[in-house]
Amino acid sequence: MDRRQSAIIRIIAWSVAAAALVTILVLGLTGNFHWFNIGFSSGYYYRDSGKYQAGAGKIDGSEINDLDINWMGGSVRVEVYDGDTVQFYEKASRDLKENEQLHYYNKNGRLMIQYQKAQKKMLSMGKSLSKELTIKIPEDTGKRLGYVGIDTISSNTRIKGITADRFNLNSTSGDFELEKCKTAKLEMDSTSGCLTGLDVTVEDKLNTSTTSGSVNVKGSCRKVESDTVSGDVVIESSTCPDKIRTDSVSGEFMLTIPENDGFTYHLDTVSGSFNCDFGVTHADERGTYKDGGASFNLDSVSGDFTIKKK
Repeated sequence: MDRRQSAIIRIIAWSVAAAALVTILVLGLTGNFHWFNIGFSSGYYYRDSGKYQAGAGKIDGSEINDLDINWMGGSVRVEVYDGDTVQFYEKASRDLKENEQLHYYNKNGRLMIQYQKAQKKMLSMGKSLSKELTIKIPEDTGKRLGYVGIDTISSNTRIKGITADRFNLNSTSGDFELEKCKTAKLEMDSTSGCLTGLDVTVEDKLNTSTTSGSVNVKGSCRKVESDTVSGDVVIESSTCPDKIRTDSVSGEFMLTIPENDGFTYHLDTVSGSFNCDFGVTHADERGTYKDGGASFNLDSVSGDFTIKKK
């Protein structure tokens, strides 16, 4: 099988997988289906559900080390503020029953927030619930978090001013926006969602996997790994990454970096072009700039690669 045939198979497979994933997650987890009632039950479940409390809350910042958020339908905002307690609350277009309110549990320093009470739910007609979640983190707490995990469906998320060892972001039909954040590892996996980062520092690896979604990050990255189908990746780094691996189908990859000590790239593309502002020596799908210390592996089908000088 040649690369062109392989590319066609990959495009079809990813498209089918994306459609199936959206359907399964939205119907299976929310239980909402707005076209007709097919007459069986689904639900919303999570571990230790009996230990959760309902509604808004406040917890002393010294007690919280990690965040774990699961949200569907609406938005999520995480930000620092001048205070001593981690505060979280939600807004909705109508009064909420207790089983519709957010549920939270402080599990050994990990604040876990769920969209609603764990429960069985019949698939039914009607408008799904949409809620806006706000989490306010004391500045001192926001500088020392270990893990920040956010998993969303049909919800956009904005995170500002948070420093954590690791960000793990997952979405179906939802975008992530990060501003003035710092981390060792930033992982993002999305179907029909985008990642936007402004003044984001990734000390180790930025790892993204998107289907029908783009990535646009400005800041600094030491390592970059990306897999995309039908989405562009744009990275602007204040330093030259030590290592890049990118694999794209129907998407462009653009890297903007300053003058540096050198890099080596390996190019493997079908129906794609390569452009570079640096004076590289190119031969047999490989190029070198200066000492060639950094390593860039660029793989694409129907996608262009651009390396721009900052």
